[in-house]
Amino acid sequence: MLSVRTSPLINPINPLTNTNIMTKLTQQQLKKVKEQFCLNMVDSMDLNTLKDIVSDQLIQSYDDWDEVEFKDEVINYYNEETTEYDKIVNTVTNSPYSSYGDYVTTNPETNTDYGVGK
Repeated sequence: MLSVRTSPLINPINPLTNTNIMTKLTQQQLKKVKEQFCLNMVDSMDLNTLKDIVSDQLIQSYDDWDEVEFKDEVINYYNEETTEYDKIVNTVTNSPYSSYGDYVTTNPETNTDYGVGK
């Protein structure tokens, strides 16, 4: 019986896809592959999943901000003085709801019908 030895320099072939398992990509190619994978993932997600991911990412991105930095961010986002920031603070500090997220999803004043899905 003949023994077949493979060289460590030869890329193995995946029998299911008949493609190289180990492909040496340039940094730019790897970036493009990652971007395409992300686009494919996003295309397969429903709206609620996308909202959850974006919310989690935003919340995490603001974790290290102090109160002054965050207040400035809210004011700049709404392009106004402190009205929206004050509303959010008031909601969190004076609301019977446990968090702003609970307030938004259960308060009829914040449930806006944008006609999505109709």
